Amino acid sequence: MIRHFYHALVIFVAFYPIVTSLMWAVFSLTYKIRWENHHHEKFPSHKPTVTIVIPAYNEGKMIHHVLTAINRLDYPDYEVIIINDGSSDNTVDQVRPFLENTKFRLLNKITNQGKALALNDVISVANGEIIVVLDADAEPNPDFLHHMTWHFQHARVGAVTGHPRVKNTNTFLTRIQVIEFTSIIGLLRRSQRIWGRIVTVSGIAAAFRKEALYDVNAFRPEMYTEDIDITWRLEKRHWDIRYEPRAVVWMHVPDTLRDFFKQRLRWAKGLLQVLRAHSDVMKNRHLRRMWPMYIESCLSTFWNTAYGFVLIIELIITPYDTSIFSINIFWMMVMATTSLLQLFIGGMLERKHDKDIFRFFGYAIFYPLFYWTFMFIVTWTALPILWQKMNYLAQWSTKRR
Repeated sequence: MIRHFYHALVIFVAFYPIVTSLMWAVFSLTYKIRWENHHHEKFPSHKPTVTIVIPAYNEGKMIHHVLTAINRLDYPDYEVIIINDGSSDNTVDQVRPFLENTKFRLLNKITNQGKALALNDVISVANGEIIVVLDADAEPNPDFLHHMTWHFQHARVGAVTGHPRVKNTNTFLTRIQVIEFTSIIGLLRRSQRIWGRIVTVSGIAAAFRKEALYDVNAFRPEMYTEDIDITWRLEKRHWDIRYEPRAVVWMHVPDTLRDFFKQRLRWAKGLLQVLRAHSDVMKNRHLRRMWPMYIESCLSTFWNTAYGFVLIIELIITPYDTSIFSINIFWMMVMATTSLLQLFIGGMLERKHDKDIFRFFGYAIFYPLFYWTFMFIVTWTALPILWQKMNYLAQWSTKRR
């Protein structure tokens, strides 16, 4: 019985990445042909007013760059509100020179309460019809707002997620993340648009209709990932969530294993929290368009867990017991080939937005083993969140260099 269960687990671990790679490739190309190639719709003459919100906690080393990039935006009617969430560094000093421009405002909070509450504090004082949330290390391209806001001419669009690309590519770890954003995140968002629902707007760069935020009572401070949670709550209220690959924003990713682990642990905990908090999705026929993203999220989490278990068995038991059913060389080659195919397709789609993308492809050799092993450790560490009560405030944890 145990052997049969393990055999089934090995088959799942071997087949799941192959099947998902092929699905993402096909659906991403479908999105490219069906929508992305036809995104030449003229921007409407009416430009909705925009409030760009930048929540910041100890961002003194980075916030100057995002504010400088925002100053270069080509858009007729926008304002910028920076929320200093009780920083203990020189964040406010870095912001002050920009306040000479009347477009910029500062909300200076004395007490640090976390990103969700910081965002909620600013919604009521924002003048824009559209609220654009940018991380304090994000640098949007000059045409960013044009590409984000044209979607809101359609009344049911509640949010649009931008297209983050990695700016700091100076270390092995950051280049591995370039591969990740090319071969997974970009393809996954395109695929999810074909399925019908996006799992999350990017917390790095996202635009929200203010009416939609009020409709779902804004952001929940007890969630580790407020961006995933609000995406699901908007979609449960039947707001349309869109992805805009032309709205490019350059971000700084973690460049040490410690910071990378903390970030991914928070993401993993946040996804598990959302799966637990929104388990009613699968019971509601009216939310059936959300079923594929719920099932896919559960399967990917289970795969990370199962991969770790199989890896441990393969390393510890199989060398001493050759009768154990294991992933053979053939399947490893098939998995590697589909991963490279997935990466190549991702690179072809991203080349328009990131001209240097192919020079990082040599790191694809290390990517599957490093990323899959790292993510099973993260997932195992995050699993206890399923049994914890959600009665706390999610605090800032990202450190900048």
